[in-house]
Amino acid sequence: TGVKGMRAGERGRGVFFGNGSVTTEMYTVCAAGDYSGRSVSLSADGNRVAIGAPLNDGNGSDTGHVRVYQLQIFTIQIVEGSFSWQEARADAEARGGRLAVLNTQEKIDASVAFLESAGSWNHLWIGLTDEISEGDWRWITGEALTDNNWSIDEPNNTLGREHYATILESSHWSEDGSWNDSPSDPRWPWTTAYLLEIPASTLTDSDNDGLLDIDRKSVV
Repeated sequence: TGVKGMRAGERGRGVFFGNGSVTTEMYTVCAAGDYSGRSVSLSADGNRVAIGAPLNDGNGSDTGHVRVYQLQIFTIQIVEGSFSWQEARADAEARGGRLAVLNTQEKIDASVAFLESAGSWNHLWIGLTDEISEGDWRWITGEALTDNNWSIDEPNNTLGREHYATILESSHWSEDGSWNDSPSDPRWPWTTAYLLEIPASTLTDSDNDGLLDIDRKSVV
């Protein structure tokens, strides 16, 4: 009736690690006794699956139900170096990705799990800023901030110059992958590493040597 170790109706998240990155996908456990999984159809590209539940009662007794799931891959990597926020954004795009957009609780949780698996990390830029309007934090996609992982008393815009979000380094007292607002301005130079988000379309191994193309690109 679903995923081993979970009860019917529960939601879960799978987190998978490899090649210095993390991938997360969402799934929902189906109702008990509705014979979910008796029929399954997978799309040609492997990214969409339809799961039949012939005895589902959602529309009447044993009327049946089909659930369609779309695979959405979220992959992140740490890029070491000394980047301003603007430089980090440009570098991420040059690599075929972007500064990490952690715009859901699932993605926040996945990033924390990834960092904990790494063991230690420097401050990391992410794709979040209020540079246009103070206090109006937005992702580089233009989406307004909702779910967040700000550290205690953050963001505080110290000296009126902190307009770019970082994940605090592992040695910080919070030790939980929480966020801080930081400066990134020629008048107050501050540089660090960043968290790269890689779309699924770039996760290719063109020469079949077992190394993703993205991993061949030099780290500054």
